[in-house]
Amino acid sequence: MSHKGEAYSASGAFFLDNPIRRLIQPPSELIEKLAINPNDVVVDFGCGLGFYTIEHAKKAKRVVAVDLSAEMLKKTQNKAEKEELRTSSFCKVTAQTFNSKPAQLT
Repeated sequence: MSHKGEAYSASGAFFLDNPIRRLIQPPSELIEKLAINPNDVVVDFGCGLGFYTIEHAKKAKRVVAVDLSAEMLKKTQNKAEKEELRTSSFCKVTAQTFNSKPAQLT
């Protein structure tokens, strides 16, 4: 999310998932620190391009990717499909809809 409370621009998406970020901040390190196991359900708030979502989906029972941007969610969903990960669901939320219970989170 931007500092203005708006969805991150997809035009700047390169900065969210690129080889330099993967080198400096490997997603696998977070997964290891969180001790994600096959019985866990992970909710990735502000998933963006799925930098962590995809790695979570390789380890957890289920991953719910949540973002303000439908475009970012679609890109993450495409990555999950390319990796043949079927344990993920995708939920577009706003501050208003987050207060209610989206069906994907129950």
